[in-house]
Amino acid sequence: MPPLPESLKKLIRRIQGRVGSLEDLIEILKKAHSDGIISSDLYAINERLFQIADKTVDEVMVPRVDMVAVSQDTPASEVIEIYKKWGFSKIPVYRKRL
Repeated sequence: MPPLPESLKKLIRRIQGRVGSLEDLIEILKKAHSDGIISSDLYAINERLFQIADKTVDEVMVPRVDMVAVSQDTPASEVIEIYKKWGFSKIPVYRKRL
């Protein structure tokens, strides 16, 4: 992840100790995004983090038997087909076993 922009660091310093709840932090991030202090990508990442903040591991994990992964020996052409079929941006690569 790239380093935080200086403008965001300044915003964080101003609000340190003032955030009373998760809702307050979300509002601050919305304002920072609408004011152009943080990018849409950084805002989206934080938004997704807040959506899973109160979930358990069982609710967000993918069981190993359901994972889409490839062996390090998988030919590139096959890996490309797997990306096309599943549409993931990242696929775990394993050496001997998953």
